[in-house]
This record gives sequence, C-alpha cells and structure tokens, in this order.
Amino acid sequence: MKRTILQSATARLTGIFLLLLLTFIGCGTNPNEPIGGTPTISTEVTVPTTPTPTKSDYEHLYDDKEPITSLPEEHTPAATDVNFVDGIMMTIQYYDESHAELSSELFDLYLCYREELDSSSETSQIFALNNAGEATAELSDLQAEMLAYGIQLSELSNGAYDITAEPLRQLWDMTNEWSSLPTEIDVAEALEYVSYERLSLNGNIVTKESEGMMLFTAPLSSGFALTAMQEYLQANGIQTYSIEIGNLRYDSTGSNRTYSLAIPSGEESEVFASLYLNGYAGYEAHLMEQYVMVNDMLVHPYFDLQTGYPSSNGVKDVFVFSTDTRSVEALAYACFSCSEEQYKGILSNLPDTYAIWITEDGVMHLSDGIEDALEIVYFN
Repeated sequence: MKRTILQSATARLTGIFLLLLLTFIGCGTNPNEPIGGTPTISTEVTVPTTPTPTKSDYEHLYDDKEPITSLPEEHTPAATDVNFVDGIMMTIQYYDESHAELSSELFDLYLCYREELDSSSETSQIFALNNAGEATAELSDLQAEMLAYGIQLSELSNGAYDITAEPLRQLWDMTNEWSSLPTEIDVAEALEYVSYERLSLNGNIVTKESEGMMLFTAPLSSGFALTAMQEYLQANGIQTYSIEIGNLRYDSTGSNRTYSLAIPSGEESEVFASLYLNGYAGYEAHLMEQYVMVNDMLVHPYFDLQTGYPSSNGVKDVFVFSTDTRSVEALAYACFSCSEEQYKGILSNLPDTYAIWITEDGVMHLSDGIEDALEIVYFN
C-alpha cells in the first residue's frame, strides 16, 4: 500500500492546477477510534482500498498561508540512477555529470549497512543478536556507534523513541497474519521489555537487564547508511546530489530540488506545500500508507510507547527535517508517541531539526523556527 508521493516537477505542477479546479469532499468516518478496554479478538480482517483523508479533511492546512499557483524553478539532474535494494527503492541523482560507477558502490554500501544494523531485516546481525536470548553481547564498532546514538536519542526524546521497542515492532509488524488482534496480555508482556534505561553500553559491550529485551534499530539504520553514502560521495569530490531511500531523502546544498509535502488522498496524493532541503535530510510518515482494519481498529506500524498499542494521538502525517540524517526517521516515530507540547520540546533540544505534522482534525502544526530555516511554499 506504500505510495510514492515525491513526484516530478511536471506532475506536481499539473496537480497544483487540478487542485485549483476541483472540489473534494470527505470520504466517510475515521476508523482510528480511541482504544479503550481489552481488545476483542476477531477473525475479520479487511484491507480498505481507499484511505480516509481527503482534501476537505485538511482544509485548515491553508489557514493564514499565502497560496501560490506555480512551483519554484527546479534544477534538472544530469543523471539519475534507480535500484531496488532488499525490496527498498533507492534513487540517486547527480547534478553535474553521471557517476554510474559510484551509484553501484553506493547501492552495495546501503545493503551492507542494512545487513549489519537493521533489526527488521532477518539477515542482519542485529536481528540475530535480538533472537540470541543473551543478556550481554559484543557489538561491532559500527553497531556500538549506532546503539550509543540510539540511547542518546531515546534520552533526548524522553522515551518517545525507544531503542528497545523492538518487541512492540514485532507485535504490530505489518507483515503479520492479521487473523486477530494481540491480546491485552500480549501487549503488557511486550511492554515489560521496553525501556532504554535498562540498557547499558560499555565500549562495544551491550548489557540488557533482561534477556528478552531487543534493539529497535530499523528507524536508525537507513539514516546511518545515508550518512555513510554522503561521506562517500564527498570523499569522491561529488558535492551536488540527491539520495532517496524509501521515504528518506537528502538533497545536498545547491541542488535546489523541490521536496513536495503531500498527504494520501484516495488512490492519489495531494501536494499542499513544497520546499528546498538544500543540506537537510527529510523523512515522512503517514498512517494511511500501511494499515489494516482489525475488529474496527486501525492497525499501523507507529505505536504508542505508553500504551503499547498503535498510536491514537491524532497525528496522521509527519514530515521531519534535520541536518543530522541519522535522526529523522526515529523522530517521525516519536511524533506518534507523545503530545504536541512534548514533541516541540524534543525538537527544540536538537540543533537544526524541525517538523511539520498534520492531525486528524485537519490542522497543520509547525515546530518552532522551521519557516526561518526552510523556505516553505504553500498551495491551495
């Protein structure tokens, strides 16, 4: 159900004019009702074909924003290389000349990082570590670096992102056979193993207070891989480029490539704003990209670390931007696990880090300072 929402400049321009011509209506009730009491087990599973949000649901996005009717001029890349690496679409664009030989090495570099760091990949060393059932283990230098960063980010976010949340990821994994919901006991048992404060790192030795604790590194691995790819290109004298890994993207300073902010709407996506990253990484998450309805409950991969259930804090879409490529995906997860006030506090503690998030009442929220740091162009 994953949709590509980053469109070419021509497609986006067409979409803008269509938005000016068409009037959209809402498409029904919101399936994401607050969770209360013990979930009832059901064998009924449906996969809706049309997500709930439409433009009318997001009409407040445009309040107090000056609309425009055209996109800024975008630089045209000299070469574009696309590949699917371990099922994930990757796109590399160069703005001076083709560097196809480097792209091949970058694709391989990403795969190496995924195999060493990603807890969701069954071939990764972290996956093996999680399933070894050992309280103490020795990590590679790269794994130890990532774990130290993950613990730091967990502390800075007060646990809104938690490096030990892998039991919950597995419980709500979208690849599961959804014949029924996890029971309240299942959720409580998973939560028992989630606490970054019960994890310690001494050099390359990680110690878990409980053997059942597991590392949740999927939101960090792609960011670490992208950082390594940036360093590799810069070491080879490439200064102007763009890299996309799924919903994660980085545009180097001077690339002047527009980044479209869009929300899922039926079978398409609606662009409501555009900006230039120019030295920032961007990551976006949408509840309506991956979900199923089980017993009238919206099941998705973004869980609330307080309740252990899929998030119901009202956030539907989030876009995170930072000069620290490693953090953006984890911070998107954090947005679904805390209040607006808490999230703004988290972002204020991180340099050059900003976010835009949209709640189910159709309101767009901006973190402090984002409009000064990133030039945002709004459409209606």
